[in-house]
Amino acid sequence: MFHFDLNNLDGDNNDATQPADNSKIQQLFDTANLHTTIQNNVQKQATFQSQGLNNKPALFFDGIDDIYAVDDSIDLASAENYDQKSFAIVFETSDDISSLQTLYEQGGKEK
Repeated sequence: MFHFDLNNLDGDNNDATQPADNSKIQQLFDTANLHTTIQNNVQKQATFQSQGLNNKPALFFDGIDDIYAVDDSIDLASAENYDQKSFAIVFETSDDISSLQTLYEQGGKEK
């Protein structure tokens, strides 16, 4: 399991330390199991918006190459203690609804 909370983007539980609007986001802090992900390439970082969809904090992905990847983890990819997974993702598409838009992709050597 992982939980990226844009109300607590850096995991410090302090609203005053939220990034400024239009800031590129290097790191997404996982508040559930420390599967924190880092994108060091600025061109592939999403942009933070404090008032996104439904006036909630949001990340804007450019639709070209913005990506965050979580390292392989046995509890995400191949743990034996569950037979199903659930995901909750809130998103708004761009005007282009005919092109492929990947929201989540699971890979790895074992499943």
